[in-house]
Order: sequence, then C-alpha cells, then structure tokens
Amino acid sequence: MDFTKDELNMVYQYGADTKADTLKELRQIQPYLRDRKLQDIVNSTLQKLSSMSEMECQKFIVKIREQFIAERDLSIEKRQTAARQGSVAAGRQREKTMGELLDEARCKSGAEKLAGHDILDLMRFADDTRHMVVFDVLSDESPIGFKGEKTRVFLTANGYQRTLENQTRGYIKILNHAKVYQGHLFYDQMEHDL
Repeated sequence: MDFTKDELNMVYQYGADTKADTLKELRQIQPYLRDRKLQDIVNSTLQKLSSMSEMECQKFIVKIREQFIAERDLSIEKRQTAARQGSVAAGRQREKTMGELLDEARCKSGAEKLAGHDILDLMRFADDTRHMVVFDVLSDESPIGFKGEKTRVFLTANGYQRTLENQTRGYIKILNHAKVYQGHLFYDQMEHDL
C-alpha cells in the first residue's frame, strides 16, 4: 500500500504501539482540524491503516519510526560535519573568529605560542583587571607556569604586586607589561621581541 509523504508523517507523529491505539490517536485529533487538506490527510491515513492487519500495521509503524529517526540523525550528522568543516548549509564559508585570525597571524609571523592566558582571554575584559604581563618562568617554584615557559597573564592590582615579588625572588623574569583599562592594552616600552 502506498502512503504519501504527509501520511507517513502522520504515522510517525501519531503511531502508537498497537494499531488500535494509533487509530484512536488519529481519530482524537480529527475534531480539532480546521484545515481541509489536513483533514483529508488524516482520513486517508486512517483508511489505509484500517485496511492493514494488526501485525502488518505494527511492523509498518516500527519501520516508519526507524526511517524517520535515521533521516533525522543523518540530517543532524550532515549539519554537524558541515559546521566542523567551517561551512554553513547555505554553502557559505563560516567566518573565522578573532581568536582564529590572531592564531593564524601568530603562526605566519613565527611567534611562539605563549602559555597562560590567550590574548583575548575573558580575564582581559574583567572589571578588576589592571595589568597584562608576559614573563619567562625561571624556577619550578613559580606559582604560575612551568620552568622554561613564556607565559602571559592578565592580573588585578594585587596579582601584579605578587608577580613583581616573584620576579624579585628570581622565579620569573618579566619581559613585557601593559596596563589594562576596559580591555585595552597600554604597553610599557617593549624590551624584548615577542
């Protein structure tokens, strides 16, 4: 028996575990349908399902559910794959984020990736952030970073004081400093090429 796409949608949406329950579900919505086309779809679906045996109807409902779920899952998978590949369903390329653009520029320039905070880290924009420091970690006793790493951190006024203390103790060597105001960086003189 041939079902239209609209009839198959009805079977998927209102299909129950038994033929009787499925027919009951479809009959319950009939009084509320105002659209003539929708009424015709429900009526034709009822007629076709009524002509099937109980076993045939149950198998048919299970098959339709499986088909619709498989189609849904495939559609989701395709959209996820497209998103991962950076394209939108409309065929346009996904625009790169500022972070991705900065990372590409860093790679092209040959600059090393710093440990710690990313240049656009949310800490940069926190209300109490006042300093950005780039430093070499000289000791395993440093509270931030690992020995040998070049690290960037955004700090409060108190955090900056502790960083200066760590430099005095010989745990780190500050390479670059900028004052931070509302996310804007105001660099001191750069002493080292970063």
